Amino acid sequence: MENEAFSVLIAAMNKKKIITLCGELGAGKSTTSKLLAEKLGYERLYTGGIHRKRAEELGLSLHDYHKLAETDPQYDTYVDGRLKEFLKKGEHIVCDSYMAPWLAPDSFKVFLDIDPQVAAERMYEDQKTNPSRKSEGYGSVEAQLEKNIERRASNLKRYKEYYDIDNYLDKEYYDLIVDTTIEPPEAIVATLIDA
Repeated sequence: MENEAFSVLIAAMNKKKIITLCGELGAGKSTTSKLLAEKLGYERLYTGGIHRKRAEELGLSLHDYHKLAETDPQYDTYVDGRLKEFLKKGEHIVCDSYMAPWLAPDSFKVFLDIDPQVAAERMYEDQKTNPSRKSEGYGSVEAQLEKNIERRASNLKRYKEYYDIDNYLDKEYYDLIVDTTIEPPEAIVATLIDA
């Protein structure tokens, strides 16, 4: 019995060598992954940043970039290539990516959930101070919520078409689900470390 418990503990520790974060728009994936990587001393890959940089290079808003990605897989393939290379490192990494849990199925898969209204409020406020979100500026919280709903639908459609994933937001697939609606990022990171 003691050997079995030890084996379970070792398996859990090995699983946390790669931590993948996914979740709803505005749930705090980028903030959480950054703080978690810093706290653990892990390397971090933030695919949202790659998408934003690529959109900027192409002279597109993030919204327009995602619209193009609905009909042309090259936009996702570009980011997936970077993600796959990063995952080859094999340990001590944190990935903030919708596809990372699927490309690293043996990782510690975390889903960050949030109330959609709170997410829209956070994202709207973040646009005012976060340079990487400036081009995403929508005129109101309501407009932000509407764009979030559109983007979520776009992601679901693309991932079904390109990867045959019925629902990347299916919470049954994840090892840990954390509701970020109320908790501050530091508390969320502590929950992830203690899990």
